[in-house]
This record gives sequence, C-alpha cells and structure tokens, in this order.
Amino acid sequence: MTSWQALEGRFRQPDATTCGSSCLVMARMLLDADFATRIVDGRDPATGARRGGTAEERFAAAAADMHARTNAFSFRGGFHLPWPKALGTTPAAVARQLARDERAAGLGPSRRRVRWVVAPSCRDDAYGAVLRAVRQGWVAPVFCFGVGANLRHCGAHVVLAVAADGDDLRAYEPQSGRVVAFNRSDFTAGTLSASLGWDWPLAVVLPGLDRPPTPPARLMRNR
Repeated sequence: MTSWQALEGRFRQPDATTCGSSCLVMARMLLDADFATRIVDGRDPATGARRGGTAEERFAAAAADMHARTNAFSFRGGFHLPWPKALGTTPAAVARQLARDERAAGLGPSRRRVRWVVAPSCRDDAYGAVLRAVRQGWVAPVFCFGVGANLRHCGAHVVLAVAADGDDLRAYEPQSGRVVAFNRSDFTAGTLSASLGWDWPLAVVLPGLDRPPTPPARLMRNR
C-alpha cells in the first residue's frame, strides 16, 4: 500500500476547479498500489505497458478524467445530475466516487456519507468524526469555503485528511501538493485559512461504517 509520505509534495491540482478531483486521485493512489505505480512510474504492473509523460503530467490527466467522471450525468451508483466543471465537484459526487474506489480496492461494502458543518455548533463533533475515521485507517475529504479579503469573491476548496497527529489532523492540500496540519480549534472557530486556504468548514465526507476498513492490511499506514 502506498503511503502519503511517499507522495507528498509532488502532485498538485492542474487547475482552479480540480481540488476535489485531485483529492479523489490521491485517495485512489493511497488505496490502489497498482494505480499509484501507473501514475508515479508510468508503468502498468499487470501488463508492463508504459505511458509517456512525467508523473506530474499523468496525475494532472487523471485529475481531469476524474473531474469529467464525477460531474457527468450518470445512473451508476444512483441518479446523478451533471454539475458544471467550473464549480468544482460536489460533496455528494466525492462521496459517491470515493465509495466506488474503496469497493474496487477490496475494502468491503464501503459507503460514504456527507456531513454538512456550516453551523458552528456541529463543528466539534464533525472534527471528532474525521479524526476517528482517520485513526481507523480511512481517508476523509474536507470541504471549506470563505470570502476573499476584498469581499468581491467567494470560493471553496477540498483537502483530504490522511493522518492524525495526536488531536491534530494532517491533510493532502492539492493546491500546494503538500500535506498540511490543522487543528480542532481552528476548525471549530472557522479560522482555517492559514492551513487550508479558506476559513470556514463546509462539509466532511465520512465512512458509512464506524470501524476500520476490511481488510486492514490493504490500508495505508497513518504514521
């Protein structure tokens, strides 16, 4: 299983609308060692076939393909209306695709649920749920949003929680390609901009089962 330490710092989102797609590609790389090899080395372990370009170019292409897949009209895995690419990827689409990739990686009957955390009163409990999921061996997408300093624009961003360090969380941040730390107090107070780019938590995508994935041997190591 690929570790997030081995991938840190290399893979950035290819444009301003593919943070969610890049998090999904990173999650799949962590879940599926063969897929990670195809991205990192350009080699298909099953066939030996090689693909051109750099690892970063292959990651960018995979993120663009993922964006097209999650935002298209589909009956697969439930009815899904198309969503404009310019608006990124919805939490529901991220949950649906991540569950699909987890099932394909052999993690059992994986399900994902979206938990909205706009109201400050629910943030502490949601943070605890993400922390518990990561400690159990899952990854957890975290959506945040905010308003620009000049109040003329607003935006949203997605990061992928991959590890825990005590009560703090570490997340793949696709704009920089690095793993960044954020803590409970910033999450509950809505002051995440220093670590995640935008202040306010919007939603978290949690595993449907409150237990470690099965089989645990296929999971990345969170240390």
